[in-house]
Amino acid sequence: MSLNTPFKRGILPGSGENDVGCTDFMSKELDDEHGCFFRLYYPVTKSEDKRPLTVPWLPSPEYAKGYGSVVDAPGVSFFTKLFAGSKKIPASWNAPLVSSDKPLPVIVFSHGLSSCRTTYSSICVDLASHGFVVAAVEHRDESACLSFYLKDGPDGELIKDYVRCKRAPYDLFELRNKQVTQRANECVATLEVLTALNSGKEVENMIPDKFDLSQLKDRLDMERVGICGHSFGGGTSLLAMAQDSRFKCSVPLDAWLFPLPDDVYDKVHQPVLFINTHTFQWKANIKKMNRLMPPEYTRTRRMLTIRDTVHFSQSDVPMLVHLSISRKVKYAGPLRPDIAMRINNRAMMAFLWQHLDITPPHDWSSYSEGNEEHILLGTNVQLEASM
Repeated sequence: MSLNTPFKRGILPGSGENDVGCTDFMSKELDDEHGCFFRLYYPVTKSEDKRPLTVPWLPSPEYAKGYGSVVDAPGVSFFTKLFAGSKKIPASWNAPLVSSDKPLPVIVFSHGLSSCRTTYSSICVDLASHGFVVAAVEHRDESACLSFYLKDGPDGELIKDYVRCKRAPYDLFELRNKQVTQRANECVATLEVLTALNSGKEVENMIPDKFDLSQLKDRLDMERVGICGHSFGGGTSLLAMAQDSRFKCSVPLDAWLFPLPDDVYDKVHQPVLFINTHTFQWKANIKKMNRLMPPEYTRTRRMLTIRDTVHFSQSDVPMLVHLSISRKVKYAGPLRPDIAMRINNRAMMAFLWQHLDITPPHDWSSYSEGNEEHILLGTNVQLEASM
C-alpha cells in the first residue's frame, strides 16, 4: 500500500490468495415475511490467466436512476451511468466455489442508506479473496437506492416489483426504527438461507440466472459467522447480533445508531470493533457507541478512526470517479480512497480472524489495535469530560 503508486479508478481487486466469484440470490416472498435478497461473494480457485471482468458494478441501468433519485441535484443519474456504468467488479459470475479442506467462514454485510448490494464490492471482494463467503444483503425497506421483488406475471414470466428509496428526514425515529427492524430481520433471514443451503436443503432462488447452490452443502462454517455493515448497516449489524447469537462478532463501519431501540445495547454480548471515518461522527452518536465500550478498550471491544477520511471512504463511490472530482464533492478525504480502503479492510479482517478463531494468513493485528500511521485508537470527536 505505497502512497507512491498512482491512483487507479475502479473497484479494488482482492488482496488474498483466491480469485472471487459472485452471484445473486432472492428467496421467495412469504405472506408474513419479506424474505431476503443478497449478492454472494465467494472464493474461487486462483487462475494463472487473468480472468475477464464481466460483472457490472451497477446491477442494471435502473439503479443509476435510483442513485440519482436520492441526490437532490440535476444530472446525477446521467453522471452515475457515465462514471460507474462501465465499471466492473473484479469477480467471475457464477464461477465454481473453491475447493478447500475446511468449511469457509461466513460474513453477512448490510449496506447503508441509499446504497445497494454492490456499493461495497471493494470490501466484499477483498474478504472473499481471503476465504470468506460474504452475503451482501440488499434491503427492501425503502432504504436502498433501489431494489425489487420478483413476482409471477400473468403469462408465467417474472416481473420486477421495484422498491424505491423513501426520501424522508433522517430523524424520524418511527420510520427509521421500522426500517432497521426489517433490515435486521433480512440479515437473519439471509443467515437462515445459508444455514439451509449448508445442510443440503433445497432452497428456491427466484433469480433466473442460477448459481449451483448445491456446491454450498457442507462448505460453510456456520460456527464462524460475523456481521458487518456501513452507516445504517452498521446499526443494523448490532440489532441483528442482539437478536441472534449465531452472529459471533461485528465490525460496524461509521455506524449510524439513531434508529436503534434503547434496550439493544444491553443485548449485545459479542465482540464489536467500531471503525469510523474522520469527518462523519458526532457527539450523540459516539455516546451511543460508548455504551458498548468498556472504560478501557479490550481485545473484544474497541473503536478506531481512520484519519483524513470521509463517510464515503468505506464504500466504492470515491474510487469510481477521478480523484480530483471525488475530493471536490467530498466523496474522498485527503487520504487516497484506495489506501483508506485497504487500511479499513485489514483492520476488519484482523478482528474477524481473531474472533472467529481463524488462523490469520497475515499479521494485521496492528490495524485492528490502532497501531498504524493512519489510524487513531478511539475517536476524534471531543466529548465532555466525565465529572
